[in-house]
Amino acid sequence: INAGELYDNMSEYGGAVASYGKLSINDGLIMNNSATGHGGGLYGNGTSCEITITGGSIEGNTAARQGGGIYLTGSGSALTMTGGDVMANIAAAGGGVFVDNSGSVRFTNGVIRNNQAKYGSGSVTTGYQNKFVQGGGGGIYLQEDAVFEFGEAESVGLYGNVADKVGDDVFANGNG
Repeated sequence: INAGELYDNMSEYGGAVASYGKLSINDGLIMNNSATGHGGGLYGNGTSCEITITGGSIEGNTAARQGGGIYLTGSGSALTMTGGDVMANIAAAGGGVFVDNSGSVRFTNGVIRNNQAKYGSGSVTTGYQNKFVQGGGGGIYLQEDAVFEFGEAESVGLYGNVADKVGDDVFANGNG
């Protein structure tokens, strides 16, 4: 996605974008999308899923369950953010970013701000990948061996996020 816009879409996984391979976002806008499941703006899944964000904005997206802005799952899946803004997204867990099942995020430039994890906004079932703390991780939610790494940064911001229950900016559950 190069300086494109994806907005006002809805689906179960990845309100705007669902990726199972390599994806690059360069100065794009993913805005006001919703998912009835995971990843209001962006959903990434699979061992070969590699997402790179170098600019642009993922904002105003909602997910009924996890990852209002971005949802990443799959052992070996990776997100690298070297610029851009993840802001004003809402989910039951991981308002900005939800990382599950050994996924990894490397964050070296950009901001994750003003996202919200809302208690009572999603259902909890007993199936794998469905157990989560509602209202947890306003900015970032790490689950099941997930990794979140701050690299040597030019300008990193993680602020203004709100969780109704735990971890306004970051919540690590399980072995996250």
